[in-house]
Amino acid sequence: MIPELIEGFKQASAGENEEGGMLSMQLVPEEDSLLLDFVYQGPYNRGLLEEALSLALELGTGRTLAAVVEQNDYQEQEAALALRLPYRTSVEV
Repeated sequence: MIPELIEGFKQASAGENEEGGMLSMQLVPEEDSLLLDFVYQGPYNRGLLEEALSLALELGTGRTLAAVVEQNDYQEQEAALALRLPYRTSVEV
């Protein structure tokens, strides 16, 4: 899911004629889950970004990932997304 999310930010970033932005990603292991924190700074197309991130989350859910959106914030020159991925505690057979 992480590559799809990164690709979503890339697709929504400024076009060839504009200056690109910067994407930072932080992975924070916690006791019962993994927190994925993305922050994009720079020009971007909000509609494209929302669509790409939604698709990436749907693909992740199809892989039985139970991602929970913790934060979803869109500003003029900054977009932030925080996801929580609970650890699996048992395996179904």
